[in-house]
Amino acid sequence: MKTYLLIACVISLPSLALAKPAAVDQKFVKEAACGGKAEVMMGKLALEKSKNESVRSFAQKMIDDHSAANQKLESVAQAEGLTVPAEVGPKEQKVYDKLAKLDGKEFDLQYMKAMQKDHDEDVKEFEKASTTVKSASLRDFVTTTLPTLREHDKMAHDSDATK
Repeated sequence: MKTYLLIACVISLPSLALAKPAAVDQKFVKEAACGGKAEVMMGKLALEKSKNESVRSFAQKMIDDHSAANQKLESVAQAEGLTVPAEVGPKEQKVYDKLAKLDGKEFDLQYMKAMQKDHDEDVKEFEKASTTVKSASLRDFVTTTLPTLREHDKMAHDSDATK
């Protein structure tokens, strides 16, 4: 009896190694990657367009922090067999295109409002993912990134550019 059980376990091991990643993990990676790439893209746009030093400082922080998070997410996703989109999604592109048409104080105001809305959504998405993603390494990425997103959210809401 023990021999049959051992053989059954050995035979089932290859199928475990080839298991398809959880759909919830793939969905999270897609949304987080699109959002992270958009943060970098919009941060670069803000550095080009804004003259407000606090907006420029915030934008540089978005570029630095989200570039690092994007690299970490890509590494975790690759190890888990998850696909990372190469480009931002249509929702993020629409916000970028709207901002690209603006200048001066109106750009600053709309950029910071977009960052408030985006980080409000990011924090909620990451909080949810902290309990729903299946991969332990992806969950670790979520829990280590969440404090930074909360900091960004607070910074965006505290910005003088929206007042």
